[in-house]
Amino acid sequence: MIISRILLIAVSLLCVGLSAEPESPQSHSSVNTTKHLSYGDEILFSSRILSREIPINIYLPQTFHQASKQHRYPVIFINGTHGKEFFHALTGVVKHLSSVERMPESIVISLNDGGDEPETYLHGMWTHTAEEKFSAQGDPEAYSKFLTEELFPYLESNYRALNNRMIIGVSTSSIFPLYALTNKPGLFQSYFFLSAADIFGMGPTSESTFIDEITTSMQTSSNKISAFYFAMADSDMRKDKRHEKILNQINTKLSPYAKENLKLKIEVLDNENHYGAFIKAALSAIELNYPHDEWSANYRELISQPGDALQNIDHFYESLSQKYGFPILPRATRWRNVNKLSYITNLLLKDGRIQEAINVARRWVEYRPNSIDAHQSLAQALQQNDEISEASDVLKKALEISRNQDKSKTAAINRQLAELKLN
Repeated sequence: MIISRILLIAVSLLCVGLSAEPESPQSHSSVNTTKHLSYGDEILFSSRILSREIPINIYLPQTFHQASKQHRYPVIFINGTHGKEFFHALTGVVKHLSSVERMPESIVISLNDGGDEPETYLHGMWTHTAEEKFSAQGDPEAYSKFLTEELFPYLESNYRALNNRMIIGVSTSSIFPLYALTNKPGLFQSYFFLSAADIFGMGPTSESTFIDEITTSMQTSSNKISAFYFAMADSDMRKDKRHEKILNQINTKLSPYAKENLKLKIEVLDNENHYGAFIKAALSAIELNYPHDEWSANYRELISQPGDALQNIDHFYESLSQKYGFPILPRATRWRNVNKLSYITNLLLKDGRIQEAINVARRWVEYRPNSIDAHQSLAQALQQNDEISEASDVLKKALEISRNQDKSKTAAINRQLAELKLN
């Protein structure tokens, strides 16, 4: 009996030990703080024209809140539920390529509910459905008016958006962009379509396809878009042999306009599927709009040319601005890259080109009015030019900024001020 009780107690203790939760591997460490990382915001835009709230996602350039009001931005729209799904991927591509100056810093907007769509005839493109057409979804005419009279002005007033807009349509979310392309010239300047050959084979009437409508629209003088990109995944092409015919039709219809400054690219993306092709297509579309050769500014090469350093840099960007039709400014700062005003300021000082360094530093301060580093560099350049009084004023401004923004830099600024007094 005693032995049985001992065995029972031992088994009970063993069961307790086995059922106890194992010690967490993180029990000897801790997380002190958690910081939420955000890449965008959702806005519910209350539209008077549409009498409803329009949900949109918005991404702003990384330097938006530090940059001066001179900095204005093109806008990339991506339409519909596909736009909402690919918003994060698109903002990542734009953030990276703009940070390495492969494209301008840009605002990204996803129209989460999509633009309203016209009645659309299938023309047999979807053989798995008995429907002959899609009914109209909302009022695309009114939605276009909402964009031009409400959303675009709002973006211009609140986010320094430019009148330079691209729209992206993926698969069925291409219907409103196609409506805009064929009915509302000037609404967008660039168009990017992916996985939409079947949609292009459909049309707004029983007699015409969207390809027909594009051809008619492009023949008018008012519809002068700057870029048209269309891509399909190779797996989609294999599924439906009609897609190759549609791609050839698009190319045939639009190629004549490529000779009139239309940037045109139509391609099949290898080893890709319907939605998996998005990143590859986005990279290709951006390269079409912003070719590497035009955007690869070498600041050190520019300042090595005859003439004033800042004037040489300005000339490059003035030419680029003229080509693209919107203002493009030199970069004040960039991550791990020498092609920026901040680096050039220090390089010119090192080379003894003090007055030129002052000019570049002044522009740096102009572009980043709340940058402590910009003010300190300008003060350093002024000090080397024996402009002590102005250098002191600049440092006092830096000190004021640091007290409101970053008190850890206050001591360094005070040391710099003390050095001025010794002079």
